[in-house]
Amino acid sequence: MNKSFDSLEIYSVDLASRSLGLMIFEITSFAVLQFMTITGNALTMYIIWKAPKLRSTSNYFIACLAISDLGMGILSEHLLLATLIVSRWPFNEAVCQYQGIVAITMAAASTQTLAWTALNRYFKIVKTKYYTKVFTKWKLIAILSFTWISSILANCPYLLAGYKFVFHPGKFFCYLTLDVTWFTAFLVSIYVGIPSAVIVFCYFKVFQTVRRHNSNISKTRATGVLSVEELKVTRTLFLIVVVFMGCWTPILIMDLIDTVRGRWSLSRSAYAAYTFLGTMSSAVNPLIYAFGNHAFKEEYRKVLNFSWGSVRKMFCWVRNGAHVGSVRSLAIEQPRHVDVNKNISIKVQKVNDIKEVCHGQQEKLSVELNL
Repeated sequence: MNKSFDSLEIYSVDLASRSLGLMIFEITSFAVLQFMTITGNALTMYIIWKAPKLRSTSNYFIACLAISDLGMGILSEHLLLATLIVSRWPFNEAVCQYQGIVAITMAAASTQTLAWTALNRYFKIVKTKYYTKVFTKWKLIAILSFTWISSILANCPYLLAGYKFVFHPGKFFCYLTLDVTWFTAFLVSIYVGIPSAVIVFCYFKVFQTVRRHNSNISKTRATGVLSVEELKVTRTLFLIVVVFMGCWTPILIMDLIDTVRGRWSLSRSAYAAYTFLGTMSSAVNPLIYAFGNHAFKEEYRKVLNFSWGSVRKMFCWVRNGAHVGSVRSLAIEQPRHVDVNKNISIKVQKVNDIKEVCHGQQEKLSVELNL
């Protein structure tokens, strides 16, 4: 136990002695990932709520995954960013316990949601005739409720046993102590092992069915039972799983190495990559939806086009107002012997030019001059 804390002190020194270039790189990169996590997942939840055509069962699981990712971004990641900025944990122990609980809760919710999503695809593609019986409205509510309740309870064995989360300077967040191998085994088995086994089994069966389906179509030249849209949805969800596993497998391996060795044995850069990988898994999912699913892409485009159009309209309005004000001030302040009409005509011409740039979005501009 003492050796563990001694090694953490070494990582504290490494965190505080980073070069200026490394500090700027880590702070900027993490801030960008946090911004992507919050805006992307908030936008995903908004368009699922806003667009009726996106309110399908599979998309409710996407919304659940977006909630866990958004929760990580809003409730936890700002604490990590502050730590990177000041090169130490600037908060008290209570905040450390809070941050550790949030991290495990959201991670557990993500793995379970991906497992339920895989089961959803399994019944939709492989066991089609049972799909409407298994994924009813009330069963879906029960599944999502179970996911979040079990994720919140994931911390209970650790906390009830009297253990506390400790700040890890290498990972720059609060995490488990090393002398709780039983709890690590519990987390890995229940919240990683079982969901991973379900995901592998379900998508293996799905790909077998899809391959058989495509083979039958090529031989008979007949129309397939599986819709093209469902196959695209399945492909997008599988890509999410691949990215998630790609980010979290190195994290799991590093945790297992330290648990077996009984000490924090890796470099500070390895632990920093640990945290960045976990953050990246929450940030990239909206990009997968946008580029892998046509329906999501269209809804993203509608929202972003509306937002950009509003900003552009406001910009044009401000520019027009600024030029009108300058014309009026010119009319008031110019001496009588100066050719005021010439200067005013130039200003009015600029206003008209801006009106043309705004493509008719502004109301007709009238300038009244009292000389």
